[in-house]
Amino acid sequence: MSVPPTPHPREDPLEPLPVERLLHRVATLHFLMSHRIVQRLGISQVELFAVSIVHLHGGLSAGELACETGLTPGATTRLIDRLERQALLRRVPDPADRRRTVVQLDPQGVARLDADLQPLRELYSNAVNGLAGPERSGLTRYLEAAARDMEAFVRHLPPCAEPAEAATPS
Repeated sequence: MSVPPTPHPREDPLEPLPVERLLHRVATLHFLMSHRIVQRLGISQVELFAVSIVHLHGGLSAGELACETGLTPGATTRLIDRLERQALLRRVPDPADRRRTVVQLDPQGVARLDADLQPLRELYSNAVNGLAGPERSGLTRYLEAAARDMEAFVRHLPPCAEPAEAATPS
């Protein structure tokens, strides 16, 4: 089993690098913008997060979605029910096991969501279009490497644990 990559040592490990500060700023602003957009659409940030997780995995079981979101199984079932009513997700038979269902994106609902998130993508596109070819290539290589390393790191984390049951008073 290989070990996830470790960061390079630096003088002050608590002081983020300029690129890290920028990525954190962009990620935070992305979250704020998407939050305001989804509020107008009548869905929550958790619902958008669930749709994004299903998109990232290409489909997964309700239990896997619960694990990835940190929600209880019951809360995940209600989440999937809401997203089905909004035509963003759908349950389909698992081709490998007829007894199971897999949660997948609903193409029509996602197309609607995609159109509503278009202004956010246009901002990213405008920023990238302002870069010269070599700058754009360098940025693409960096982001691909960062995504690959993050995916490898996540794969090496312990598997999701079932959410702890609420403590009952004695």
